[in-house]
Amino acid sequence: MLTALHAGERDWLTAVVAAPLDDLKKLVYADWLEERGDPRAAFLRGYVEASKSMDPAKLPPADGLPEEWLALIGYRITELLATTAPALREAAFQVARPALRLIETKAKEDTLPDGVSKLGGRPDLPPGFAWPTGRDCKVNYNGLHESNRPAGFLGQINLDEIAHTQAAKVLPPTGMLSFFASVDSDNPDMLGVKCAYFANVAALVRTTSLKPSTTGNRRMQARRLSFEETLSLPLYPYYDIGGLRSSDPKWGGVIEVDEVFEASHATNGLIAGIGRFNSDTMMGYCSQFGVCDDNVTSNFRNLIKLTDAEGRGLYLVIKADDL
Repeated sequence: MLTALHAGERDWLTAVVAAPLDDLKKLVYADWLEERGDPRAAFLRGYVEASKSMDPAKLPPADGLPEEWLALIGYRITELLATTAPALREAAFQVARPALRLIETKAKEDTLPDGVSKLGGRPDLPPGFAWPTGRDCKVNYNGLHESNRPAGFLGQINLDEIAHTQAAKVLPPTGMLSFFASVDSDNPDMLGVKCAYFANVAALVRTTSLKPSTTGNRRMQARRLSFEETLSLPLYPYYDIGGLRSSDPKWGGVIEVDEVFEASHATNGLIAGIGRFNSDTMMGYCSQFGVCDDNVTSNFRNLIKLTDAEGRGLYLVIKADDL
């Protein structure tokens, strides 16, 4: 997590993320850094100048600089586009969205304090909370319902740990989000997910899960979660599958991509690069076509991407107004 910042610097980052195409704002930020003797000032000025031409050879080297800071000022997106599709710079930064990359570290259950962000293991729940079932997870496939099998615990996010980040500004500043999934191993399409919010983290207690009814709902090894700030982009909305070209919305109408696509000699690199930006993130964009309705103009957000006990990637989508 990006913590080695000057007092008041997060306000500057908030302003830069809110207007990523405003070079003047970055230059004033650079002056502010220089007043504090911070060598990032010269780097930031060099980055602003290089982004005007989108010549990758002119981008200043970023060795030793905080990765999250580079992501938030837009350097990593500019670096990708400069080598793949420089004409997309303006459009890309119009739709870029703050996100959190999930970093997993294996841990023994008894070493993790109650209330921390983690994946797998045993959840921290309010006393008396009823363990979720397939019905709670809204499992429904062609009219078939899984009603009372115990769900599996996916993970939990302590919102206090991310409240200071750009991506979490639209979430409650405190509390716990807990995620459960229910899957029928005999019919993997029968899958559902539940997210529960608990306002008082201090009241939560480590809870033993119910005996799983399927291998897909079994308890997973505990992993401690930490977070890295980044920017996320929608997947490039023009692709070729079996000779059929997509007619999906073009980045929310921000661009007409046909000509850009044909002119780019490295579109596959662009698509792969955007996929890396979005991989295993929270509050960003989905990283696979057709997984969720997450185009720029919709009222939905990809809350988080998690993985169940059988390795399925689960995208939890929520209405933006419900955040």
